Amino acid sequence: MSGAFIRFVHAADLRLDLPVLGLDEVPAHLLTALIDAPYEAAQRVFDTAIKENVDFLILSGNVVHPLRCGPRGIAFLLEQFQRLAESNINVYWIGGESDHADRWPTAAELPTNVQVFPPGKLEELSHFRGDEVICTLIGFSWDEARAVRPVDYNPDSSGQFTIGICSGDFTGDQLAEEELHFWALGGRPNREVLYSNQTFAGYAGSPQGRDVDQPGAHGCQVVHVDPEHRIRVQFVPTDSVRWHVEHVQFASEVSRHGLQEQLRERMKKIEAEAADRTTLVRFNIEGLARSRGVRYEHLEAELASLLRHEFGHGANAVWVADVNVKPPAQLPAMWYEEDTLLGDYLRLLREVQEDDELDLELETMLAGRVADEAASLVRWEDDAQRQRVLQDAALLGVDLLRSGEMALDPLALAGPVSSSKEKPQ
Repeated sequence: MSGAFIRFVHAADLRLDLPVLGLDEVPAHLLTALIDAPYEAAQRVFDTAIKENVDFLILSGNVVHPLRCGPRGIAFLLEQFQRLAESNINVYWIGGESDHADRWPTAAELPTNVQVFPPGKLEELSHFRGDEVICTLIGFSWDEARAVRPVDYNPDSSGQFTIGICSGDFTGDQLAEEELHFWALGGRPNREVLYSNQTFAGYAGSPQGRDVDQPGAHGCQVVHVDPEHRIRVQFVPTDSVRWHVEHVQFASEVSRHGLQEQLRERMKKIEAEAADRTTLVRFNIEGLARSRGVRYEHLEAELASLLRHEFGHGANAVWVADVNVKPPAQLPAMWYEEDTLLGDYLRLLREVQEDDELDLELETMLAGRVADEAASLVRWEDDAQRQRVLQDAALLGVDLLRSGEMALDPLALAGPVSSSKEKPQ
């Protein structure tokens, strides 16, 4: 069935009550930006709907928890809804787990252009352009007592373009069986397309990423539908603060200065791509051996402080949230053969690592008033935990006992740790 041209915006998980998280310590000059980020991102969603002159806006749940956001969140939404009303744009809003329809204060009456789907009850609405119905929307607001079931969503019997709106955890196979033209999903912070061919199913993601597990661009979707029901989805970034995870792998010897310079170059590239937004960066560094007198946590703090000072205070700050230096899985075999305290220590530790039956009984070495409480903290629960503790002990020994300045050399870690029964030729 042929229909009309349709254009709408799909957004979800605005979470106005939840600021940007993930920093151990928030610098004073970024505090306002992190608090305001959800509002700035949401503002851009509404601006996009007006700029694109869409027929309607779909909000697929978790927009705001009205009891947590305070008056600011409620006033903000009412203002934005009124802006859309003045542009003759409808809003179709389903409640998610955090924005139950029955939590909205009765004193804050929603404009007539906002349709909220009832909790626990499937409802079908027709969207009109003048006197003509141009599409059908089926929605279901989250309800603790009744789970959303895609099988309950049925395409419009007349062949109208049909949109299913729901919030939850779904698979593409579940949704594809129902043959709706478009599934507007909410409930996941990151954008995700489940399938896209003649029909479409996808999570819009939050307009604003909240922590390091939500890196990259966040935004909303402008959906274009032609009279033959062909769909084109346009992603529009809206985030004002963006998380970025930078992986750095070293495969050749690098000095302390060289390490700093390589990270500086990475930061310059991130800064150039940041445009007009604040960027929060996590560095994951692999391939570094140890340097005498410098423990990993000290190196991590040193690098973070250096990069924050150079890049974190501009108009569009690029702030290093943290630096993680991944310890090598293996130590150079030659270290185990040294006639030094370190060599003696590593050989002894290797014997413990290779003998699964050897129990160090660390709790028996504790003394004092807190011995009983501390015992549970040092007791090994499984073999994986035992190996992690012994690996950390080996690295700590290198920190404290390594003599002589050693370059940060990844290639030294390429070979396997020698067995106590095998010596390097």
